[in-house]
Amino acid sequence: MNTATGPSKKHVSLPIWRRAILAAFRTRAIWTEQAARLCEGPCIVICNHGSMLDGPLLALSSPIPMTYAVTPAYAIQNPWTRRGLAALSRMGLGRVIPLSQTHSLALRGLCAALQRGESVMIFPTGQIAPGPELAGYQWLHRKTGAPVYRVQISGADRSRLFADGGTRLWPEITVTI
Repeated sequence: MNTATGPSKKHVSLPIWRRAILAAFRTRAIWTEQAARLCEGPCIVICNHGSMLDGPLLALSSPIPMTYAVTPAYAIQNPWTRRGLAALSRMGLGRVIPLSQTHSLALRGLCAALQRGESVMIFPTGQIAPGPELAGYQWLHRKTGAPVYRVQISGADRSRLFADGGTRLWPEITVTI
């Protein structure tokens, strides 16, 4: 259920422990030709953001580790999410840079990560909700020339446990890379 190929028939092989976690969260990963492009060099990945599951599920589904921009409320202040993000980092799924909408200095940290050859992931709305996209990822693109790839998560916003206004206890989720 969780290892699928997209229209281009590209296959990404994930370790069994990652496939097991994705299956536990009823998550199916679909990899398109874009998944292979993520492996070609540093890039900026942007994604819709509808629940607290989005970042971890994307990290588990991604063919590469990335540097994730995370609001300080989750990256630093909340002890539960701070520990969870640290655990994901120890698993080799990427690292976290706290990024605030009001203090965009951390964008320089993302810029430095791109210049070191790392890929970065940023939620362009800056919050768990649909809304207008902020200019952070565009600034990164202009500064570094790194390509921007958009990925899509569907279904996580329906979770009563992890999303505001969710209606299903354990919805099926799809991550399309």
